[in-house]
Amino acid sequence: MTTALGSVRFRITLAATLVVGIVLGVGGVVLIRLQSDALSRSVDTALRLRADDIESLLLQGSILNPVAVTDNEVAAVQVVDANGTVVAASANLAGQPRLSAAQPRRGADMLFDVKTLPFEPEPFRMLARQADASGGPVTIYVAATADDAAESAAILRTLLLIGIPLVTVFAGAGVWLLVGRAFAPVEGIRREVAQISDTDFSRRVPEPRTQDEVGRLARTMNGMLARVEHAYELQKSFVADAAHELRSPLASIRTQLEVDNIVDGDLHAEVLRMQRLVDDLLLLASSGAARQPVSEMRLIDLEDVVDAESERVRKQSPVPIDVTRVAPVAVRGDPELIGRALGNLLQNAVRFARSEVSVELSEGPDGVMLAVTDDGPGIRAED
Repeated sequence: MTTALGSVRFRITLAATLVVGIVLGVGGVVLIRLQSDALSRSVDTALRLRADDIESLLLQGSILNPVAVTDNEVAAVQVVDANGTVVAASANLAGQPRLSAAQPRRGADMLFDVKTLPFEPEPFRMLARQADASGGPVTIYVAATADDAAESAAILRTLLLIGIPLVTVFAGAGVWLLVGRAFAPVEGIRREVAQISDTDFSRRVPEPRTQDEVGRLARTMNGMLARVEHAYELQKSFVADAAHELRSPLASIRTQLEVDNIVDGDLHAEVLRMQRLVDDLLLLASSGAARQPVSEMRLIDLEDVVDAESERVRKQSPVPIDVTRVAPVAVRGDPELIGRALGNLLQNAVRFARSEVSVELSEGPDGVMLAVTDDGPGIRAED
């Protein structure tokens, strides 16, 4: 789960989902506002048209009381004279006092909201207008319910509250699938590279037919693998050639020592040691295995190996090698390879030691411990 949450696919999907959610949320708020404004303008237009009709009837002196409300959007009408007396009203306002104290300027309609009217406890939109009548100036009040607009806005908000999260989730799922398909070739490249061993560079990653970034990545990766394979083959060839070239002079030196009956055992042992090293190089070059050659595993006395290598290195060492803490220990292993590793340690130790090198060999409950210690400067902590 941690890998999935930290993947590029997850981050792209999360970013895309957030962007979609934000855009839809902002768009929903704008849509609700536009709808509310449109509904308000529609109501205001109906109020003005109804006020025009009433003003025309007042000028003609033919207005009736109660005033008929024929438009479904207009809920109430009231006409008040200059003294504040109601001279005409719709049936639902019969006997009611003046609806509002608003005094609009002549030629300018006043539009405002009221929370309730005497006949209906709900919000209304109201228009107030100064007009002339046959009996003198009057104020016309026309009201229309605002509940329909509020209900429409509420329905739209509910739909958006349900729809936006659903659309966002579906968009995120779609992006997840699309990104997964887009990155499938990259995952194939990764799996193929993971299966390439450290000695077999002949395998190649799959190359998609597309000419996009993934296709270029695959072709670049295959080009790199081809160069690595070529360099590895050159290295193997060099090791094999070098080993073959060394084999002949070493065999000649060994034969000369044996034929001439030279009794220098150390020299003979070093020649045999070099021959074994060359044989190991040939085995590595021929097998291509990045590991030591097949060992001759058998039960050995590790103390004998330590004594032999210590004696060999001591002859060229500028400092003494202390082996007093070497105890007899039996282990299974290849004495040649163990001796070679110990010899490397001893040679490094005597190279940097100031006055002494010590070797310790012991056996405990956790296994065998072989330690080479010197009093040199040591290795820096950062290395």
